[in-house]
Formats: sequence, structure tokens, C-alpha cells
Amino acid sequence: MAVLALALLAGCDVPEDPSEDEDSLLEPIVPMRDESVLYHCGIRAVRVTREGNDLVVVSDDAQLRLTPAEAASGVKFIDPANPQTLFWMKGEKAIFAVDGRQDPECAIADPELPAPTITAPFRARGSEPGWTLTIGAGAMRYIGDYGETDIMAPKPKPEAQGNTLVYRVKEPRLMVRITDQICTDAATGMPYPYRVQVGMAGKTVNGCGGEAQQLLGGAPWTVTEIAGESPVDGALVTLDFGEDGRIAGNGPCNTYSATFRLTGEGLSMGPVISTKKACEAPLMKQEQRFLDLVGRAVRFEILPDRTLRLLTDDTTTVSARRD
Repeated sequence: MAVLALALLAGCDVPEDPSEDEDSLLEPIVPMRDESVLYHCGIRAVRVTREGNDLVVVSDDAQLRLTPAEAASGVKFIDPANPQTLFWMKGEKAIFAVDGRQDPECAIADPELPAPTITAPFRARGSEPGWTLTIGAGAMRYIGDYGETDIMAPKPKPEAQGNTLVYRVKEPRLMVRITDQICTDAATGMPYPYRVQVGMAGKTVNGCGGEAQQLLGGAPWTVTEIAGESPVDGALVTLDFGEDGRIAGNGPCNTYSATFRLTGEGLSMGPVISTKKACEAPLMKQEQRFLDLVGRAVRFEILPDRTLRLLTDDTTTVSARRD
């Protein structure tokens, strides 16, 4: 019924068979009159506002007034003079196209999420084609296309858009979008704290930013699984990655420590040292397994629910979470 009501409100025809399109089962996010919704469409920020039955779409380089149109699912608005210019909402996603040129799928920017706080120097990188971005205290530098493009510019004041910071350089025209979202490097599998997009000359590249250490450091992690098993008798097992390159914590029985190092390819662990207190056999057996896995860890992952997983070369894991 919600889809029906929104379709009627927008002046669109009701889909003949909503079950044919999975997106049609989701309630499109249509702004109320005189209110607006901010979308991220690839590198572009797009704000849509209802004015009467029409939709006003304002992006970085265009302002459009679109009218309701028939759609098989969702709610669709088009330019009557050019139907290839459209904004089509399906659930929390949308499609935005100008003269048939479609941006990447749009997603609503969550205004409740805080914008990232980055410190200089901030570094980002991507592949295919290879590129790097460095944002310093007063300047930013983008090197793209495996070094063929090299742009140095004063650092502009960033705009906060939900959980995203946007930097716009006017000359040469360059836009950088930094989103507080876990990003996994496509080439190495290494996780980083930010997703980064750089747009220039009609081209957008995607990659990861920040340092992997930011994901590991800070508050200690509480271990939830050791090779697929919960800690014996509810023992408090922890991992604490320090800025000094050492890891320490509680095992199922003893305390331990080791050195660790992050490389561009993964995680390297030094010898694990522990105290020698004797405990009951089940605890000692699991502790031996735990310390062995920590010492053999070669990479780590941060899952969507923010669970940390240490993986060995045979993919045996230690899982941990923070409160």
C-alpha cells in the first residue's frame, strides 16, 4: 500500500505486477513537498526537493525540474523535453541520468552519521589505473594514471555530507569524496577505514584511504571465537594492538605479548611470549591453540558488523569484537 500511495502522490502509474521487480517491494524515499533528500551518486552529491508534483534535482553542475512519469516500479521523474534525463527512486536507491548518461547508483546520505575526522597527512590509493592522493595541512596532491597525471592544489575547505567529507578544487577541476566506511583494497585484500572517490575530467576512480592501523588500534578487542569455538568457561580473552607495534592481552589462562607489523600485503607477527601460570586442562589446551593462531596470523579482516578476524595462511581464524 505504501508503494501505491507514493506512486499516486507522484502522479505515476501503479506497476501492473510489483512482484516482477524486487525493488518495487521497497518503499521509495520520496521527499515531502518543500523538503529535500541528499543522495550520493558516485562522485556527485545530488539533492532532490518536491515542489508541487514536480521534483527539483540539484547536482554539482545542473539544476533540473522533472515531472512524474509512468514507471514499472518505484517512482520516476523525467524531463518532458528529454525523457533520457531522469531521476528514478526505488527503495533507498535511485537512478540519476542526464541526456542518457547515467551516474553510478545513488544512495541516500544519512544525515545522522558524523562526517569523518581526518588528520594530515591523509593518504589514499587505488588500482586499475593506479593512483594516490595525499592531503596535507595546506595542500593536496593527486597522482593518477600510473603517474601520467600529477595535480597539486591548495587544500579547499571540506563540505560535510552525512558520513562523507567532500573536497572541491576549482582549477583544475577535481573532487574528492571521503566516506567513513570500511574499504578493502581490491589488489591486496587489506582493509582501510575510509572509502575514497576522486573525480576529474569526467572520470571517477575508487580506492581506500587512511591507515590500516587505525582499524586495529584504540580500545582492546574481546575474543569471541578461537578456531570456531567460544572461549572455554567464558574466559576473558583479549587483543590490544598498540601504536608501538606490540600486541598484548589475556589468553584463556595467561597474559601474552608479541610484536606485529602491517605491510602493504598483510600482517606480520613476531614470536609470542606468555606467562607460565598453570590452569585446568581445557583452558591450557585452548590457550595453546590461541597463541599459535595469533603468532601465525598473516592478515586481518573487518566484517560489516565490525567483527575483527585474524586469519592464518590456512584461513583458521580468531574473531573478536569491541563493545
